[in-house]
Amino acid sequence: MEFLRDLTKLQSLVFFLDIEMPGISGLELAEKLRGKTVVFVSGHKEYADQAFDLEVLDFVKKPIQETRLEATIQKINKKFNTLTDFAYFPTPTGDVRVKYDDIIYVTTSDIDSRDKDLYLTTREKPLTVKTKNLDHILNLLNPELFLIINKHCLVNLKHVISKSKQRQIELSAPLNGKSIHEEVSEKYWKEFQLKCGMT
Repeated sequence: MEFLRDLTKLQSLVFFLDIEMPGISGLELAEKLRGKTVVFVSGHKEYADQAFDLEVLDFVKKPIQETRLEATIQKINKKFNTLTDFAYFPTPTGDVRVKYDDIIYVTTSDIDSRDKDLYLTTREKPLTVKTKNLDHILNLLNPELFLIINKHCLVNLKHVISKSKQRQIELSAPLNGKSIHEEVSEKYWKEFQLKCGMT
């Protein structure tokens, strides 16, 4: 209730709300904050649909995981155009911070299709990211630099060395490795051409 009283004085860009709060529910409060950037942080995932009906930016489930919160921060950064140059990825040994520029491409793991392999300029072997789909990974990255090119692969456009009109591309090599060749599917070819300045 104090928050409501002070609302006109607050200069906040983003409001993090719980669902169950004393005096007023988070859903009621979000209704009063329409047009502002709201993120729900709650253990009550059954309210997620109602929350998104209020056009909130995100719904983070408790207990909060660092990588999940990082994805929310990336969404906020994109909205306010203050992109960072790194992201955190969950791996079998814990969260790893990776700079965008170091990522060459991301592909579905041959060992477990739920996992993704990040090929980096700084490592000989790929970094395995646990149970994340390409869309989720793309949300962690700068959309100006990264693009899904087929159902198994996401590339860093800065690492595209060559491209042909037959939709074949060559990418930079990982540390001590050979360059990588991939095919851009027809579905993504037009967007790829636009982002790479091809006519």
